[in-house]
Amino acid sequence: MLVYITEKSSDKIPQKLTDVYEMSLALGTFLKEKHYGADLQVLYIGLFCMNPDYASLFKPSKPKYIFEGKEYIFDGMQAKSEDRTLEYELRLDYDTYSKSNDIRLILARDILKSLDVISTVKKIKDFDLNTFRNDFKLFFESYGWYKTEDFI
Repeated sequence: MLVYITEKSSDKIPQKLTDVYEMSLALGTFLKEKHYGADLQVLYIGLFCMNPDYASLFKPSKPKYIFEGKEYIFDGMQAKSEDRTLEYELRLDYDTYSKSNDIRLILARDILKSLDVISTVKKIKDFDLNTFRNDFKLFFESYGWYKTEDFI
């Protein structure tokens, strides 16, 4: 399973999200050899945390599922997007993130909650969401971003 986490943010939030890129790489390595079902192979989570003054300029995007990748030309080379891909946007609460000194536990909690979006995509039938979510928790615990006792 391939998982990628990207971010769009404003004001002082980018400095707080500096660990996201490194965490995303480590998460990708952790999940790379795991398989949770045939209907989802690649997941893109787009973190969105904007000052409310600017957030209204960006229309929230709906989850986008692609069963079969498409061929396209990029920089003169033929390429194909990945099959069985889900992309969704996770809108983070700007006030919570801007006021917090350490956003890692909050972000882990928000990402874990957001995984429920997978169950809302009707075309994704063969996918073990519970095992996937548990592996995310294990990763966050090993990375120091999640403590089970903090979320009981």
